[in-house]
Amino acid sequence: MKAHRLSDSHLFSYSKAVYRLFLRLSKPSLLRLALLWADDPFCSVSKGSVRPARDASVYKEWLESGSVSRRDIVERIVSVDWKAGLSAKQMAMLDMQYLFDHPTALRWTARRIGDAETAVTPFNAESIVTALRRALDSIFFNHIYSERHPALPLFLIRIQIQNAYVRVLPPPRRIFYMALPFGSPFLFHTMIRDSLHVMLLQAMEISLSLKHQPVQLFHTNLTVRNIEAMVKRKGVSRHPSALGAWSVYAKNEVDTSPIDPQEKLPDPVPEDVLERQKYMAGVRFGKDLDKIEDVLDRLAFRLEEACLDEDGASGMFRPSVTLVFEGGNVLGGLKEMCEKAIANAEQIPSWLTGEDGVTEGVIYDGLLQTTK
Repeated sequence: MKAHRLSDSHLFSYSKAVYRLFLRLSKPSLLRLALLWADDPFCSVSKGSVRPARDASVYKEWLESGSVSRRDIVERIVSVDWKAGLSAKQMAMLDMQYLFDHPTALRWTARRIGDAETAVTPFNAESIVTALRRALDSIFFNHIYSERHPALPLFLIRIQIQNAYVRVLPPPRRIFYMALPFGSPFLFHTMIRDSLHVMLLQAMEISLSLKHQPVQLFHTNLTVRNIEAMVKRKGVSRHPSALGAWSVYAKNEVDTSPIDPQEKLPDPVPEDVLERQKYMAGVRFGKDLDKIEDVLDRLAFRLEEACLDEDGASGMFRPSVTLVFEGGNVLGGLKEMCEKAIANAEQIPSWLTGEDGVTEGVIYDGLLQTTK
């Protein structure tokens, strides 16, 4: 079977789209990438340029001094060292570096790996990427680039679907990201926009399956615009099972060591309404909602509540109302409302405090109905 795979060394011509990839990166990120490219055989310098050793020294000097503009760096790359264009691997590294630098650049969702009852934890990310390449080679012209995240415990996979061996970058919708968190039975991926993305997920299902153990990917009702927030909620740590009011246990803020110095206990919280609401808001929501990994920009729940009849019993009429919160930090805003006694911190449901670890779902007679 003929493979429809672009090699890492396949060249792309410079275009406005390529320049946009350059200019959205910071100067240090561009210089570090150039240093990596100078030593990579798949990113070798163009014919007729100066020696690779000298190229690396130029970028190293600029990185140490900081006395160079971003446009000068780009001009050096496109006019001297890589005049013929950038390779497929270089394009993927540009995209991936932007994702490392801007964890809120893409919206992510999570799927549980396994069958209807049992979760399955992938054991080797690199073998899964190899299987994914085999699955896609017979269907699409593709280029797959994978890399371990420099700060988070996950393996990122960038899939680029290409029209034959053209030298023009595909539109953004033909680039899809997946991520495998280490030791976790979940797959993270960017949002599904069309049937192409559905086919890529189906190929991943095949790649994750073993001969004796086929698996499926189950939706989890968790969508965030922050890969760090996704790792916190579905990665391997104590945090996914200790959200909202339970977060103090995950951070070791409750159980202390016998040899730790004991701080003086604070005075009892006054019974004043505002003080108690502020205290209860801290208990229900946790204390670190301003950290980037705790920020959620959207919550959406469909409420289905039975209306009471004239006798006060549940009637047959059950309206459906969708409740949506959107903003820069939804949980932080709800917490502030509780602190100001606009909302009741003691009565606010757990699916609005982040404790349940979902961003969407159905609330049936006050109870969250969702797949975790």
